[in-house]
Amino acid sequence: TGDLEVQAVCRWEDPKNRPPPTVKLLVNGKVISEQRAGSPRFSIDTGALKPGSNTIQFVATLDPGTVASTPVQTVTWNPPATWPAPPKPRTIRRFTILDSRWDPAILALLKDEHRPPEGRAAAFYSNGQATLTLPEELAGSFDVSIEAFGTALDGPPIAAVSLVADGQTVQVAEVKVPGGWGPHAAGSTDLKPGPKQLLVAFTNDLYDPQRGDRNLWLQSVILRERRATPDQTPPAPPRVAILYPADGQTVGGAGLADAVVASVCVQGALDSAELLIDGKPTALRLMADRRPGPLVFPLLLRGLAPGGHTIAVRALYAATPPNNAAASQPRTVTVADPASPAPPQPGAYERAVRLLDRLGLGPEWGGSGELAAILTQGEQAWLADRLARPLDDPGDLAALGMAYQRFGNPRSEYDVPRLAIHHAMLTPNPVRAHFVLWAENHFSTWIRKTEGQRKFEEHAAFTRLGVAPFADLLLASATSPAMLRYLDQDNSFARRLNENYAREIMELHTLGVAGGYSQTDVTSLAALLTGWMANAQGDGHSGGPGNSATVYGFAYDPRLNQPAPTPSTRILGMEFGSTAPEDRYDRAITALEMLCAHPSAAHFVCRKLAEHYVASPAPDALVDDLALVFQQTNGDMRAVMTAMAAHRDFWAPAPGGSTAPALRLTPPLYYALRLARTTGRDDPNGAGDFLQRSGQGLFDRPTPDGYPEADVASMDSNALLQRWRLAQDFEGALADLVPPQWRGSKDPLTNADVQWATDLIAVRLTGRVLSAQSNEAATSFAAAAKGTRDEKIRALGVFIAQLPEASLR
Repeated sequence: TGDLEVQAVCRWEDPKNRPPPTVKLLVNGKVISEQRAGSPRFSIDTGALKPGSNTIQFVATLDPGTVASTPVQTVTWNPPATWPAPPKPRTIRRFTILDSRWDPAILALLKDEHRPPEGRAAAFYSNGQATLTLPEELAGSFDVSIEAFGTALDGPPIAAVSLVADGQTVQVAEVKVPGGWGPHAAGSTDLKPGPKQLLVAFTNDLYDPQRGDRNLWLQSVILRERRATPDQTPPAPPRVAILYPADGQTVGGAGLADAVVASVCVQGALDSAELLIDGKPTALRLMADRRPGPLVFPLLLRGLAPGGHTIAVRALYAATPPNNAAASQPRTVTVADPASPAPPQPGAYERAVRLLDRLGLGPEWGGSGELAAILTQGEQAWLADRLARPLDDPGDLAALGMAYQRFGNPRSEYDVPRLAIHHAMLTPNPVRAHFVLWAENHFSTWIRKTEGQRKFEEHAAFTRLGVAPFADLLLASATSPAMLRYLDQDNSFARRLNENYAREIMELHTLGVAGGYSQTDVTSLAALLTGWMANAQGDGHSGGPGNSATVYGFAYDPRLNQPAPTPSTRILGMEFGSTAPEDRYDRAITALEMLCAHPSAAHFVCRKLAEHYVASPAPDALVDDLALVFQQTNGDMRAVMTAMAAHRDFWAPAPGGSTAPALRLTPPLYYALRLARTTGRDDPNGAGDFLQRSGQGLFDRPTPDGYPEADVASMDSNALLQRWRLAQDFEGALADLVPPQWRGSKDPLTNADVQWATDLIAVRLTGRVLSAQSNEAATSFAAAAKGTRDEKIRALGVFIAQLPEASLR
């Protein structure tokens, strides 16, 4: 869209006693800025980008020279050829409280209260100040902002920002600091070359033993060079174009909702963009937040008369120079009459929501931009791309890296599931992440028996594979240190068979309980698998004895393998003859491949897949058709997933003759992930705790059958109460689904306002408006709620997240 903010997280040993690394931002291989920070935030000016493809990378150096770098990310910048050359990139500097340019006395104030992104912040419990020595060469006109957190008592704390230069102290601004880390605008100042300092002071301390304390925490100061003045060359006007819907397209119908996707390009910082209907502004304004990607607006159709209407998108610069706003060319759409008979097929928007609900992790209005991708790329191209992307896709690697920075102890039974949850919250490919979670539930192991390190190795193996052929998934499970421990296979050797594991391979992983195998088949497979075990090694770089971290892997010892009896062993009628010990591993692999190729495996696996993604119990016709694809492609799960998404039963409507989907309950894991990704609040700790309270902790199923897919398994009273509790935790994030400037209005809420806010929250959370009964409950609740407009919308958001529609997919 324009100026871009990029963020990172660093993890290093002993952060409390060792300063953070120096992090450099490289754009197209050139260093454009640096910070000494644990959670660096950089703004990339459009002047630093070239038309077309650009690369972005962080390189961090930790004294005395240890270097780490991120995957190279790619972003595209497509300004019109008619635009003038961009101005010189602005200087943007961020000085964290851990930077050596602050007065050393600040070290005594560092605390980790209120979870500062940098890990620590300067805590002011009484009036005081911090002094930052600015670089002497830094010169120009700058906007100042601070990253700070305040606790209020009869009003918020005030941070006074002042500039000391040429023997004079001049106040820049006073900032009323709210209870959020910001950044918070703190005025502007002119800097000249030479010695200078910036002071940040807490000026209005207040303490009451009965009511509490007013305090201030400071994390960083940001200086952003100001744009050219109007008498200089102003930036070009925004370029705005609608990508979806097409001109003349019919939108809406019984669903009363659709979407508008727009591309926006500004030469500088985009402030916001608003949706226009019939030439008039709506209350729906999206704040840009210096993020990439197209803008996606919910198109709320309740109250719009059926027939033709025009839609357009208007974009505004963050500043107000000449040409500070521009609108797209209007498009004409036809609003369907919701009372008319439903069309035979759902529209493009409804199909996109269905795909994301079932194959992904929710509607995805913002964040990864999945809804926009389906509507602009087409369903087949979108799905083919998501299924084929490997783990080393830079976006997924960055998400996985971010999760590992936060939950970096692979031996922790706490960290490992939360690492998986965090990655699923951040990944740009929710289709792949969803499938990996399904596969790990199919090949379920219990982390409390396997221990954290073994489970971490197993999760890493499934994450690397993604949507892989089923035989590869089975082999990953069969050679997993976690599975070998969980089902006691690492204690199986000649004349000491582990029939339990062999039976689970047939019953739970491949053929199913009615798959046609016998006890003799189980015994024969157990014999072939003797000698399969896990080994333990040091990681190769930790300290000496007692300090070396243990890494687990698969090992096969031919000396412990049981020879086949004379003349041969049979499994499901297939002969496995006697062979040399060194060849017996391949013999066992052949047995596993034979199980994957069996018709019973095709039906069993495809039924479990369909029960997870489509319906439980799964329609027999769907299972039969998927099983045929499974057999024809040797278990190619990409082909099976593609066939499932195109099948008539995937798109079967609910009873009653409408195109509305047949919905089912969202399991707790996917409810938490959808809530997080829809609102942008990634809280893996909260999600992990919610799953434990709901009785479905990730990787915490004691029995090897995995969590059941039937809706009834997630419908007890405790599970319902836990969803309500989680929704309450998301109060602020749910309220942010409604534009803040609309929530902050002093005007009273009318009935029309309540209905609009209800539709907006419901559509952004679930992709659809509420049913008539739930809509009546929600609007009545909001109309009766007490407090300001913002307080009422906060309560309404929680209420909607607790309604049945929020738990359906």
